[in-house]
Amino acid sequence: MKIYSFGAENAPVILLLPGTCCHWKGNFGRVIPLLSDRYRVLCVSYDGFDETEHTEFPTMLEETEKIEAYIQEHSGGHIRAAYGCSLGGSFVGLLAARENIHMDYGILGSSDLDQASPFAAKMQTNLLLPLIYPVIRDGQVKSRLLQKRLTQRKSEMGGYVQAFMEMLGGARPYVTVQSCKNQFYSDLVTPLPDKINVPGTEIHIFYALKMGEKYRERYERHFANPAIHEQDLQHEELLACYPERWVQLVKDIMEGKAMKHQHFDVGTVGFYGAYWACAGGSDCAVIAMIGDDPEDRLARSAVKWLCGRGVNVLTMSPAKKDYGHHNYPLERVETAISWLKVNGNHKIGIAGASTTGTLALTAAAMFPDVTLTIAMTPSDFVWQGFMQGKRDGCKEWPVEGESLFSYRGKLLPYMPFCYQHPDYWHCIAAESKRTGDMVNSRKLFDDSEAAHPIEPEEYIPVENIRGKLLLIGAEDDALWDTAKYIRRMEKRLAEKPHECEIEMMVYAHGTHFVFPEGMLKIMLPIGSGLFVKFAFQAAKKYPKECRQTRIDIEKRMCRVLAEWKGAK
Repeated sequence: MKIYSFGAENAPVILLLPGTCCHWKGNFGRVIPLLSDRYRVLCVSYDGFDETEHTEFPTMLEETEKIEAYIQEHSGGHIRAAYGCSLGGSFVGLLAARENIHMDYGILGSSDLDQASPFAAKMQTNLLLPLIYPVIRDGQVKSRLLQKRLTQRKSEMGGYVQAFMEMLGGARPYVTVQSCKNQFYSDLVTPLPDKINVPGTEIHIFYALKMGEKYRERYERHFANPAIHEQDLQHEELLACYPERWVQLVKDIMEGKAMKHQHFDVGTVGFYGAYWACAGGSDCAVIAMIGDDPEDRLARSAVKWLCGRGVNVLTMSPAKKDYGHHNYPLERVETAISWLKVNGNHKIGIAGASTTGTLALTAAAMFPDVTLTIAMTPSDFVWQGFMQGKRDGCKEWPVEGESLFSYRGKLLPYMPFCYQHPDYWHCIAAESKRTGDMVNSRKLFDDSEAAHPIEPEEYIPVENIRGKLLLIGAEDDALWDTAKYIRRMEKRLAEKPHECEIEMMVYAHGTHFVFPEGMLKIMLPIGSGLFVKFAFQAAKKYPKECRQTRIDIEKRMCRVLAEWKGAK
């Protein structure tokens, strides 16, 4: 094994680890000059793959030991970062887990982290090697099958295939078939521990979304709370095709400027969600409960919009792909607030839309650390819990004896629906058909309130909310009479002592989608207006007015966020 060094000897060290059978220069040649202006770059050339040595690749663990020994001798056992391209990501994981050296940042470049039994690994190696080895030895594809596949991929993906092939490094007749075999096989059978968590080491992963969803699960299995950087790219396409962008992201990570992404589940931290630290850093965080899942398109659109305003974002939802709310434990929000504070956020805000707008109000009234509350199309009362899915031909149904929310095992008082399953959904379906809306549940709520006038304890005590309270809704909301609910909250605050500063934004036209225009455009770059028109008849009749509503919301919400961030 040989390690090539670039840059000033006293500069922070970044270790570069090539991918499977790659030549170090082909893998990293274009980015080394862009890194070495600020860092000392150590680029590994594995045993068996360096033209200046007559060696053979041993095993992943033996090579890891050699890397550790070099870092201990030449860098005092500490480096700023290690980047592993593809297979190199396995080395990053092993270096972190073994803790024989310390890295501040471990970065995996869309690594697959495949593992297999010895028998399966042997079979995979024996199948792949005859196809791959001639490419490494001669720099040319000899297999007709592989050539056909590459030609097809080239036509589909432009220059990516060629750039990826160049990372291998051209013809290298000095590389033996045994070295390739050892590397393939050893990577598959060398176990990587689960939930690697080393104090002082941040794990960042470049997640190439086009590789598939299963890889996210692997990353979250092997590492505790990794920061995942999603890229709508192929395997290592960022490094192969966009070296300047790759360098900038790597530098941002090492300097603490990159937007970090961590996923959480109830079993490990007490809530289900994802944390996104904005680039540039911030001590303000907003809990955003927008979307069916913390990482779906709508949630990520809210993240991009909010991070663009200089705040960190924690997206939350009841569970994976679960929009139903029934006895949702509010202590999860309480736990999330504590986590945010421990992790450097001095100001906590909360934002929600529709049902989660009601959740945002309820949580803000309960937890005094929240100093900014943004509630889009909320109700001013808690209602009966519901679930979504498929049941008896219904897409949604109420849960008997359950509230939307609970706290420490006790249900919050709630308004029951006057329609139960299946009449609940039949009412919504009939109204939606009559009005032409995608969904219209306004009659359900109006009839239920008429049948069961809301009791005092079922109202949300908005007078307990602190800081800034922003209420947003439209008269033409087809899901419920949110304009009435907002005015009731205004009246309640006028009658009760309170500490919050309320700003009402009730529009004649806007539908249930009273999102900032910029957020909606992030979600739907093309055709956002058409989608709203398709969803609600009111938007079809008043498209310009609805768009103007969203533009005004954008301006006012940006102002509120800026004032909140700047307030002492």
